[in-house]
Amino acid sequence: MKKLFLLRFSVAAFFCMLCVLSSLAANIKVKGAVKDKLSKEPLIGATIRLIGTQAGAVTDMDGNFELNAGGVLEGMYDIEIKYVGYKTEVRRKVRVENGKLVILNLELETDAQELADVVVVAKKNRENENMLLLEQQKAVIAVQSVGVKELSRKGVSDAEGAVTKVSGVSKQDGVKNVFVRGLGDRYNATTFNGFSLPSEDPEYKNISLDFFGTDVIQSVGVNKAFNAGGSSDVGGATIDIVSKELIGGGNFGIGISGGLNTQTLTADFLKMDGVDFMGFANRTEPADENTWGFKNKLDPTEKHLQINRSYSISGGKRFYIGKDKNPLSFFLTAGHTTDYQYTDEVIRNTTTSGTIYKDMQGKKYAENISQLLLANVDYDMNNRHHVSYNLMMIHAGTQSVGDYTGKNSIFSDDYDNLGLTRRQQSNDNLLIVNQLLTNWGLTKSLSLDAGASYNMVKGYEPDRRINNITKAENGYTLLRGNSQQRYFSALDEDDINVKAGLVYRLKDDVEEISNIRLGYTGRFVDDSFKATEYNLTVEHASDFPSLDGFSLDDYYNRDNLSSGWFKIQKNVDKYTVTKNIHSAYAEATYQFTPRWIVNLGLKYDYVDINVDYNVNRGGSEGSNTIRKDYFLPSLNLKLLLSAKTQKGINIPPEAL
Repeated sequence: MKKLFLLRFSVAAFFCMLCVLSSLAANIKVKGAVKDKLSKEPLIGATIRLIGTQAGAVTDMDGNFELNAGGVLEGMYDIEIKYVGYKTEVRRKVRVENGKLVILNLELETDAQELADVVVVAKKNRENENMLLLEQQKAVIAVQSVGVKELSRKGVSDAEGAVTKVSGVSKQDGVKNVFVRGLGDRYNATTFNGFSLPSEDPEYKNISLDFFGTDVIQSVGVNKAFNAGGSSDVGGATIDIVSKELIGGGNFGIGISGGLNTQTLTADFLKMDGVDFMGFANRTEPADENTWGFKNKLDPTEKHLQINRSYSISGGKRFYIGKDKNPLSFFLTAGHTTDYQYTDEVIRNTTTSGTIYKDMQGKKYAENISQLLLANVDYDMNNRHHVSYNLMMIHAGTQSVGDYTGKNSIFSDDYDNLGLTRRQQSNDNLLIVNQLLTNWGLTKSLSLDAGASYNMVKGYEPDRRINNITKAENGYTLLRGNSQQRYFSALDEDDINVKAGLVYRLKDDVEEISNIRLGYTGRFVDDSFKATEYNLTVEHASDFPSLDGFSLDDYYNRDNLSSGWFKIQKNVDKYTVTKNIHSAYAEATYQFTPRWIVNLGLKYDYVDINVDYNVNRGGSEGSNTIRKDYFLPSLNLKLLLSAKTQKGINIPPEAL
């Protein structure tokens, strides 16, 4: 009986104690920020722990944390703050009470003794969108960036698709490249790791962004504000493509993919003659107008079961050199892609008064083949100096065949202007980029950025073929005049870029992002373009009973040229351009308060351009020279409205 009483008493006492403890337990909240004591930079991923409990938190991208814990007794606690490479800090006897907010702003010191034996191998991973967002938040000039991880998640395959994910940037079907705030190609600029790139097309200022697949992209940034250190000939945006580099200690990967397009499976896919499986086209031209020297046939071939395919290989390794264990990394990626497309098209043109003079429907068969090679060598010396070399080679070969039937004013009026137009086109483009980039820490406050780039572009349009067949009395016949054409063009461009800039960091008692920049950039471009048009003028027409199975090669051949059935007329247009641009700039950035940052700059450009031309079939020949000086001031203001909102004001040069 006594034992039973003691048991009941013990159980009752235990539950009473639980009730008392529960009444004493508190819901506590501790908020604050963790920064580097010297640089005032936020520390991302620092851990905060309430010693003696399971309560803890981790700082976010801005170094902020929020520790919430329930069921913890009120009282005095020690709070521990840890971060790799920093001395662990413990705040002693911090009082926590139920429902009361505790604010702790902490600063950690680097642990010099520990770091003496540590080799730092981590680098900023700009493929990660969180890192890009953090850099954008700190940037004085408004730049929007998209990392390759975000592109992969959204199913984007190239730089052109990447920039359309940025606000204010759009892509219009049938128009090359993008529009920024409604401004097209001539108002934008494209750079690769900060160096300007030439265009592969003589009609455009910027290189085609779909050249750059995600295999070579680390991130793509869009800068819609002018500053003294940037490109001068921009009214829309500067689009900077940052190339891949090794992340981590090493990696290796092989990729193989394939796909089927139901449209290309069911159709008799047409391919133009003269393009091999690598996308390289035969560019052989006739020796003269009296000789049939064309190597490519006019009749396309039919192919079946076209399978999209892609192969890639990539790998890299990091080594440590010398007694200081300086990291040296290598990264290489290479790939090949073949893609097929089939589209039903409608072409309709009208005059200004609304009269339809072309109304045609047809089918277009396209094949896109590309190869890429990207190599990167990266070397860090004593965490103060940095040298990297980039080599990129991209070959893009495209070819298409389009057959269009219907009404066109160039066809015979006697048969309602009906006929067929066949257009076969190939583009064979090669881009080679060599870049050397360096950064030198001269003193604690002074650094030097210097680099050089040599770019080479070869853009060919080999043997574009246009044939027009008009409806006639006996079926169809070749249209006379300049309606049967073969066209060859070649663009060779050498582009050298150099730059050097000093950065002196100022102390501003806020975040120490204030600085003064002085620098020089130079660009030296040599262009050579030649276009040759061959008109295959019909002298004695040949009729086709129908448009099914007709052969152009049966008419256009060596024997018929010798017999006088047609003649060849040759016209050549060409030009050369030499462009030298020297630029010097001075720029100052100062943070007056945690919310206000001002960027003021002045840029000087000396532009020297010389053009020699012979175009319009010899009707326009001569040369022209431009030599001008430009002084371009700039002012950028940044206002941080809140921790998550900021406002930037850019005043362009013409407004100052």
